[in-house]
Amino acid sequence: SEGKSREANILLEKSIDRIPKKLGRDHIEYFQLNNIITIRLCLSKTYYLLGHIHKAKKTCNDILKLMPSNQEAKKQLARCYINTKHYTKALATLSRIKDPYACTLRGSIYLAQNFYKKALTEFKKAVPKSCNLPSRHYNLGIASIKFGEYNNAIQEFKKTLYLDPSNIQAKRMLFRASLKNSF
Repeated sequence: SEGKSREANILLEKSIDRIPKKLGRDHIEYFQLNNIITIRLCLSKTYYLLGHIHKAKKTCNDILKLMPSNQEAKKQLARCYINTKHYTKALATLSRIKDPYACTLRGSIYLAQNFYKKALTEFKKAVPKSCNLPSRHYNLGIASIKFGEYNNAIQEFKKTLYLDPSNIQAKRMLFRASLKNSF
């Protein structure tokens, strides 16, 4: 890991050499800081995907020490907390972040805690009218079915299948919602 850090530092130095000399020291430091954060964020996501959740959390916390307002690091840290079922910490980390992905994460937390109305509210925020992400429509369908809104669930599973026709889970859930809606 130390060797990788050195390699990253060399890349950063080469990048800084390419900055026009007209930029002042503050711009260079900002540029360097953003590169460090980008590299660490990628590293955290890689750790997460490899199942090294503790290392992913530590890397996110390192980023937040450098730039406490970094929303991407906060969302990644929240994913780590969700993975380890530390839902209260995840919700605290996501506070004040309003983008659709943060809403999806909050919805997932509420769904895991069986707070279906809150999950439904968050998933609705995560799916703007022009959303083309099948997973967001699927999540909204799941929350809708749990909350008893079967017509809405059917519509969301249909949208999921329109965007991803091979989604077997969405087909199963559409069938389930249709059955429940008929009673």
